Amino acid sequence: MPNAIAGDGDSNGYSFTVQATPDEVQQFYKVEMPKLGWTIFVTGQGTTEAILLIFMKDSNTASISIIPQSGGLLYVLLVK
Repeated sequence: MPNAIAGDGDSNGYSFTVQATPDEVQQFYKVEMPKLGWTIFVTGQGTTEAILLIFMKDSNTASISIIPQSGGLLYVLLVK
């Protein structure tokens, strides 16, 4: 994601923070993931305002959690 801050990850997942709105992060992944062959399967929002996107590709799934932090930052966690 453009403007990502302090990312870290391995072959199973990646996390970073970003100064963006939840809608900007959702739209980024809804555009970029299909370019890599992933199809949106489900989206949801929890009571803590965290947003979850789940994508499918063949028999694989990938989840993207968007978790609001203080100061307008978002913590984004991608798990494959």
